[in-house]
Amino acid sequence: MNYQSFLGTPDFVRFCDELELKLCEIIPERLPGAAFRRQWIDKLQGESYLSFTINPKDSAIGINLNVSDLYAKEVKAEGMVSAARVRSMASEMLEKAIERLKMIPVIDDDLTDNYEKARPKLITQLVAVRGNEDMLRRIPYRQIEDLALVYRLFISSENGIETCLISSSMLEDYGVTAEQLHQDAMANMSAISPVTIKDLQMLLADLAGAEAAEEVAPELPDPEMPKLYFLGTGLKYLGASAIFYPGVLERCAETLGGNYYILPSSIHEVLLLKDDGTVDPEKLSCMIYEINRATVEPSERLTDHPYYYDCGTKEFRSA
Repeated sequence: MNYQSFLGTPDFVRFCDELELKLCEIIPERLPGAAFRRQWIDKLQGESYLSFTINPKDSAIGINLNVSDLYAKEVKAEGMVSAARVRSMASEMLEKAIERLKMIPVIDDDLTDNYEKARPKLITQLVAVRGNEDMLRRIPYRQIEDLALVYRLFISSENGIETCLISSSMLEDYGVTAEQLHQDAMANMSAISPVTIKDLQMLLADLAGAEAAEEVAPELPDPEMPKLYFLGTGLKYLGASAIFYPGVLERCAETLGGNYYILPSSIHEVLLLKDDGTVDPEKLSCMIYEINRATVEPSERLTDHPYYYDCGTKEFRSA
């Protein structure tokens, strides 16, 4: 969610000040010795936000409370946030934070500066360059056309998946090159989250039944177009980057039987469409744009146009 429309406004500043004041009153009773601070959290995909961060006593790991999102939702629901509501929200936020703290996975502090420990947990994420320029200046990445491969630490737990974005300062602490980071992350991805390539209609039928699959499959601009294929990973998480796993572009060409288009469905998967000579890239761009605006959250979008792979020249390019 983009919070720029209200950041710095008098109402938002008042909301933050009153919320912080109330939290600082009640935190010592519920979390004795906990540290509290207000900070800006930089994120990819336009998800940066103002946070109230709570660190329990003697813990390097804390909880970031997204104050920007909280304000946006309250204003949308109520129109104006009263002082009384702010005070009650502080108690609700703290209780939720305490519950979340119980679910935080145990993370080795050495992961952020010891490369030998970090290497087995390296994974990749694919994002658009446009819209992420500020963050890309502070992190290692590899640009491919108008896309960027960035790198994360993969931390799984019984409560789900957590990841940590690799920053330039972390890379410096690791004492390795960006190329080494890339090679190790790519090797890990094939093991941690193997690629999945499957006929989209068959995949949807497996998940939802044949009739439901016809209803939810993307509508192609031309019914006579070749069938779509799904490309993602076993984790079903950050799987769009699988298109750049070693050998995957070539493997997809073998599966589809020739050159093909890549449709950026989301950061979690892409769709593949064989080039049979009848496909119009402009119509594909219109379809991608409409689907992105209708069904894909901004934080999960890639780009609004297709890509193309030529199996003869082994070239990946914008279509």
